[in-house]
Amino acid sequence: MWELIKSAIVEGNPIIFLIFLTSFLAVFFFVERWLTLQRAAVDGEGLLLRLSPFIERGAFGEAYHLLEETAGALPSVFKAALLKQGEERGEMMAAMELQAMVEMGAIERHANLLSVIAHIAPLLGLLGTVLGFIDAFGEMRLSGLLDTSASKIGEAMESALLTTAAGLAVAIPTVFGYNLLVSKITSFGLELESFSRRFVDLLQGKRGV
Repeated sequence: MWELIKSAIVEGNPIIFLIFLTSFLAVFFFVERWLTLQRAAVDGEGLLLRLSPFIERGAFGEAYHLLEETAGALPSVFKAALLKQGEERGEMMAAMELQAMVEMGAIERHANLLSVIAHIAPLLGLLGTVLGFIDAFGEMRLSGLLDTSASKIGEAMESALLTTAAGLAVAIPTVFGYNLLVSKITSFGLELESFSRRFVDLLQGKRGV
């Protein structure tokens, strides 16, 4: 099948070219979002342990400086709470939720494009198959059914069905990659929420880490 795809690209089949382009975009967006998620991730337990001594002795400036030096989404959320330190719990939680929305928005950006590609790729394949059948039947009509060999018909059908196979070959791993990303992003959001509550508890001195 790959030889057929290669020959179709060389021959300038526009549908195969578009499907190939969607596969490249799917890989690009998946890797880019995955790396973004990895960069945003922080060891929440370790961060709370490092912040705990500063918070317990009221050194909020030092705690803020530590968060400034720590990359990731969680430190940014914690900074939002520190800026509201001394106010009501609801005020701190609201500030953290707002910052968490900003961080999650940055992480989720472009992820939905994988879903779009997963839907478009098989449709492009189906379009290619329909156009291939139209060409095949048009050739049969012009040359006459008796003058068209079985091998020639089979070659035309094979070429037409190739685009559907190519579209599915792109769509299936793209759907898997999209769902994997969504699962990781959802888990990351739940971790942000959990550690945010624990950090507010630490700020209010209700419990340690």
